[in-house]
Amino acid sequence: MLAIYECTQFIEQTVIHAMPDILEFQEISSVLPQGIGPIGIYHSHPSLSDIFHSHTDDSTLISLTNQFQDCISIITNGQNIKFYQMGKNYKTKEIEVEYIEPEVPKFMLVSINEKFEIFIDPEFLTQEKSLSKLNIQIQNLIINYFQNNWNELEFTHNNSIIGNKDKLHKYLVEKLNTEPLRLKIPSNLKQRHRNLLKVIQKGNKDDTVSYEAFEFIINTKFPLYNIRKYDNFDTLSQKVKDEFLGNNLIQKLHNLIIDKENLRIIIPNDYYLKFFGFYIRTLNFNKKNLNEILIKNEPYKFELKIIRFLKSFINLEVSIKFKNYLYELLNNLEDFAEHFTWKEKLSEDLKQLKINLK
Repeated sequence: MLAIYECTQFIEQTVIHAMPDILEFQEISSVLPQGIGPIGIYHSHPSLSDIFHSHTDDSTLISLTNQFQDCISIITNGQNIKFYQMGKNYKTKEIEVEYIEPEVPKFMLVSINEKFEIFIDPEFLTQEKSLSKLNIQIQNLIINYFQNNWNELEFTHNNSIIGNKDKLHKYLVEKLNTEPLRLKIPSNLKQRHRNLLKVIQKGNKDDTVSYEAFEFIINTKFPLYNIRKYDNFDTLSQKVKDEFLGNNLIQKLHNLIIDKENLRIIIPNDYYLKFFGFYIRTLNFNKKNLNEILIKNEPYKFELKIIRFLKSFINLEVSIKFKNYLYELLNNLEDFAEHFTWKEKLSEDLKQLKINLK
């Protein structure tokens, strides 16, 4: 276990009863890098002398285990603590745990930097009501392009192609500012498919449309934590595909902007926060007005959650290492807030947290 995160969404919550919303688990998972994710829930039975796993706890653990394999349930009465897991035939079992200082794992850093031309039927651009449909078609076009051509893409490191039998542990790193593995589209593939990235209005014929060419750039970098010592290229390729298409790119395409004046399709940038030694990702544009219009309040809500979470450590005795993690995260939050107009709303909270954690 590397970190904890406060539950704030509940299906039901009373003085003596609480059932967390599984959607919050999924929300937390979406910002975590591949290889790091939720492992369970922690809650208290403060008024009881004996610790036990209630029927409600069983139901919650079953629901979580169905989506997150080997999920655990941790219960305390304020003095003692017990750990549970779902066994065979959905029978809860108590498990033994070992207390150790966890090491943050190294990760594989992967980057993709590619430029495309996407040809759009002008009829889409003249009708405001067609823009949402156009956005969806562009998303599908890009995702399908990578899905259909994935096996032809190349992995390189320092301009050398990685071989199929190359062991990957030597490429594991600890920081985002190191040389990444680069995923590249071979030039012959780009040339061959140059005129295939087209979005056409239903009912129109390809040979009768005078397309507008829009520039589209993908420039992203992401960590993969679940790389094992003996993983090879084939294993890596599938993991990169799952993370890039299933998590990274799809979120960016969902927030794309069509700049009709400059003939560009713009997607947000990655912004990484250092969270207890590992990296979690959120999104932002370079311009504050774009952040407010398109990403709306999600980053603000996310930062509020992190601040509320950090406040829970104010009165606790923590190690120097742990305190350094907290300061690092606070600095990241301050920097991230610079991209948004709501920065001033949170600046006092962030400043006070730094003072209280000294």
